[in-house]
Amino acid sequence: AVILAVGYQPFDPRRKTRFGYGRVPGVMTALELEAMLGQGVLVGDDGQAPKSVAFIQCVGSRDESLGNLYCSRVCCGFALDMAGLIKQGWPETEITFFHMDVQGYGPSWEEALPHMREEINFVRAMPGEVSAGESGPKVCFAGPDSQPASQEFGLVVLSQGLTPPASAGALSEIFGLERNQDGFLADAPGVFVAGTAQGPRGIKESIDHAASAASAAMEQLLSSRKEAAHG
Repeated sequence: AVILAVGYQPFDPRRKTRFGYGRVPGVMTALELEAMLGQGVLVGDDGQAPKSVAFIQCVGSRDESLGNLYCSRVCCGFALDMAGLIKQGWPETEITFFHMDVQGYGPSWEEALPHMREEINFVRAMPGEVSAGESGPKVCFAGPDSQPASQEFGLVVLSQGLTPPASAGALSEIFGLERNQDGFLADAPGVFVAGTAQGPRGIKESIDHAASAASAAMEQLLSSRKEAAHG
């Protein structure tokens, strides 16, 4: 029995050139922001704490032009958790959350959302472009009246989607695995795929899924031993 728990590949935001990653100062990924906050700092391109931060969701997910039609499921919660950390450490920072929909994650989320809406500006619009402004990255989007709008921020954070593991193609050939319509790996006889290698999942769900894969693998091994003993 083989268990494949190879994880996922974060979407490369350079593929969405209109968001300016690697080109516009002050644009970073959510993973880079997490690393920064883990060190207890929050700085923009000018080396100062930004007065405003924008999160752009679904970068690499729910995108027909990329062929990634699925929701990555964890990005909203991940981004809003970091927005909360920013509000705790730098309470004067203004935070704007650009999104299509907001993906919930259980009862605690439902209770926290009203409070989040008091502290965070939720904008249901996908920005069309992020460019260099006079004092920071400028986000262009459709305003409430569907008219073009733009706003500059001290920092723009791109929430990358979850994509199939980089090794998915090679593993599918080695183990004879099918891949689903989104490119993630599927189980095969004797091979059990665990966690995000099979599709987007949160940490708790990935742990539960891994336990299920381990149980299935053990069941197969025990079954094989019984067959061998009676053979």
